[in-house]
Amino acid sequence: MEQSLPQIRANQFGDEHYNALGQTIETQVAYIVKNCKLEPSADAVLHDLLEELSSGIDRVTARTAENQRTHGVSYIIAALDKYGRQFGHAGWTPIKVVP
Repeated sequence: MEQSLPQIRANQFGDEHYNALGQTIETQVAYIVKNCKLEPSADAVLHDLLEELSSGIDRVTARTAENQRTHGVSYIIAALDKYGRQFGHAGWTPIKVVP
């Protein structure tokens, strides 16, 4: 995600790029869901975050009526930032959003 931000900001990220980004993230979310082995309370928090990611993916891949791909990127970044604040994931670094 982070490496795509300069192209997104420069309006150099075409539909095929957004679709590929969405598919990549969707594949990772599916892996997480399949392999999730958390305590119930942590699992509930994670699944809320995954729903936010899915909402972002739907926008990035233009599955929503709004077709606002850049808003999808914002949803995804916000969900990943929230993950970093709520879980003690060793080595986790937030996405650097620099204008």
